[in-house]
Amino acid sequence: MVTIMLLVGFLGTTVGGIGDYDCDTSETFDLIGGQDIDTGEVMIWHNTETLYIKFTTDGDWWLSETHVFVGNSIDEVPTTGSGNPKIGQFPYSEEHDPMVQEYIYEIDMVDHLGFENGDTLFLMTHAVVMRIVDDEVVQGETAWSGDEDFPSKRWAYYFDYKPCKVLEMPDHDVTVNVASASDSYFDTTVTNGGNDVPSATYEGWCFDKNHYITPGTDYTATLYSSYDPFLPASLQDDDWDLVNYIINHKADYFLATYTAGDIQNAIWYFFEDLTWEQLDDNEKAIAQDAIDNGEGFYPAHLEYLAIIVYISDSVQGTFIEVDP
Repeated sequence: MVTIMLLVGFLGTTVGGIGDYDCDTSETFDLIGGQDIDTGEVMIWHNTETLYIKFTTDGDWWLSETHVFVGNSIDEVPTTGSGNPKIGQFPYSEEHDPMVQEYIYEIDMVDHLGFENGDTLFLMTHAVVMRIVDDEVVQGETAWSGDEDFPSKRWAYYFDYKPCKVLEMPDHDVTVNVASASDSYFDTTVTNGGNDVPSATYEGWCFDKNHYITPGTDYTATLYSSYDPFLPASLQDDDWDLVNYIINHKADYFLATYTAGDIQNAIWYFFEDLTWEQLDDNEKAIAQDAIDNGEGFYPAHLEYLAIIVYISDSVQGTFIEVDP
């Protein structure tokens, strides 16, 4: 385990990336009615332009009204003279007639913050929920979601959300072609690129050891952010944060005399059936570094984001490094 000691000089980056850049890609909170009834959930996520807030109720519970406050400070929440949140003055409100079990607000990000500046948003998400049994309303409750108690006499919750910078994927399929490389597993050339992933050659890696891709062959592929909360099921994995941590520290691994092959095997450890015993000391050191320091990692400005290159379930799955 001597090789682990070589990493001591550059360990320590924590959640959010270099410079302690902590941010959110999505959040989900229970929608609590009457202070202790789980009636559903509220999910928030964003892209480059839009903040999405999705209310969902479960079972017999339905949405009668929804109300959303979004601002740059919790002090901006409209309140009564006694300090209780004034729901009727929240900037986004909807009465649902007929009642629904799902509703999504789409809010222009430019209206609330300069997306590049990394400010934090403060949100209050409120609903009036009704329990319907045999077509009859048998119970009604006010419901809130969040993880912080709002400072008022009446119960209410709020939460904060710091949008991570995201990349806008091409709105069409691209053509990819891979070739062998020395500083990565593949050099991946993307043509017909677009938006934040233009046509170029990128350093690439493999997360699928059990299939094959033919170098020098053009493939049609769809690109996905590895942090997309709605990834297809075959691409979902809890360790994408650790792998993003690894690719953002590969320069340090190379300084420690590790190879691209060491990095690739460490990546396969998180995605494939490689056991710890199958890794050599260098590969274990890289994997352990990611385990110790990469949980919850999200690339900051000028760091690299793993963009998944999906061709089909029968062709080797790869990803490329793209500067956010």
